[in-house]
Amino acid sequence: MWLAAALAACLGGPARSSASPPDRCSASEHRQFDFWAGDWDVFEVNNRDSVVAHARVERILEGCALREVYDGRNGLSGQSLSIYDAGRGLWHQSWVTNHGQLLVIEGRMREIVSCCRVPIRRAAPP
Repeated sequence: MWLAAALAACLGGPARSSASPPDRCSASEHRQFDFWAGDWDVFEVNNRDSVVAHARVERILEGCALREVYDGRNGLSGQSLSIYDAGRGLWHQSWVTNHGQLLVIEGRMREIVSCCRVPIRRAAPP
């Protein structure tokens, strides 16, 4: 209970109900990774015919963040949360796996895309 109260105090108090809440994440920078939302097949870097995982990416928290759920065929599972930090002008991603691994990536869109290229293709609809 005290944690919820502390978070509410730090983040601007309790939520207020309104017919249409303001879009806090409407700036174009917040939309830079919207193309990533969807269902994806992930491939080996050197073998684009070999699917190694499936990833689902969705916008969450009223469009202020992206969540990725990764399920590898080798048993590796992970999730990431990504958000644009307008105060610093950077993207932040925290990635955790079922092996207890943590990967934190920060940078501008161009830096993140160039460092993290993995062959993916939209998954075929079921």
